[in-house]
Amino acid sequence: MRRKVLVSAAIIALAIAMDAWCGPSACRDNTDVANLPLVEKRAVAPTDVLGVVVSGDGGWRAIDRAVADALVRNGVDVVGLVSPSYFRKRKTPDEASCALERIIRHYSIEWRKKRVLLFGYSRGAGVLPFMISRLPRMEEAEVESVALIGLDPTISFKFTPRDLFRRAPAEHEIPVLPELQKLRIPIFCVYGQHDEDAICPSLPPSLVTAVPYPGGHHPQADYQELVRRMLEAR
Repeated sequence: MRRKVLVSAAIIALAIAMDAWCGPSACRDNTDVANLPLVEKRAVAPTDVLGVVVSGDGGWRAIDRAVADALVRNGVDVVGLVSPSYFRKRKTPDEASCALERIIRHYSIEWRKKRVLLFGYSRGAGVLPFMISRLPRMEEAEVESVALIGLDPTISFKFTPRDLFRRAPAEHEIPVLPELQKLRIPIFCVYGQHDEDAICPSLPPSLVTAVPYPGGHHPQADYQELVRRMLEAR
């Protein structure tokens, strides 16, 4: 009897320890990605690194594809979350973080990945800090760095077609800076030098590595070089 009690106590202690490591998560079906609008791109000679790209409002377009191409050339398999489809219905930061958690868990298992690089463009850049800061500790520990491209000071978790032409902030936008300050990973803040709305130049070097390029909200960036810098930052 005493031995059974000791074994039961050990199991309970292990469960508590695992829960403390994984952290709280209300994310159900957290390896199921079937209902997420995803794009997959595989490398010819893949490494153990997974790249997750959260697109801008235009969908899977030029910048998102350029980032994905640079990743696969460096042996990084890519999963893209298509923002206008995912955020067509308003999400909470917790719901968006759950989507990222499911992506990381699913592809870490299916593609045998141990490390994660994150990229976001425009809306994708704005929502990513919220998504990262709410990850359970196990998934957060896999994330090595993040690149935020065309980051604005505020963000909304709902997309409408009008947003493609909007110049003023949309309703329900919330500040990004407090979420950036929660992150404990290298942050590469990529911006066009003529982008008047970019927050990157105003952020302290202790918080982000600002990476300026020619251009505006669509910076003429060397994404191959950016990926190399991120891989070396780990």
